[in-house]
Amino acid sequence: MIEPIHFGDFIRKLRNQEGIPLRKIAAELDIDPSTLGKIEKNTRNASQEQIQALSKIFKVSQENLTTLYLSDRLADELSKYAYSEEILDMTRKKILTKNSKP
Repeated sequence: MIEPIHFGDFIRKLRNQEGIPLRKIAAELDIDPSTLGKIEKNTRNASQEQIQALSKIFKVSQENLTTLYLSDRLADELSKYAYSEEILDMTRKKILTKNSKP
């Protein structure tokens, strides 16, 4: 598992560690550099295809990137509610129940 960091921050960290310019990664994703900049600033969502491509570019597990991405989206949505912990608990129980059915 990777550290609990926002998806965009993690992508920026990987890109900077590799010393790759934003425009080069954006070109590999076939998006504008400004779009990638927004993804890195966590103001724009990445598509599943972009997540898959980023996992290949940076040689990082697609599962880990998807986990970061979806946890950001869930946290953004649930943070609107004072009872977010209860929602998470109920969701976890539903997932466990659903996954245990044949």
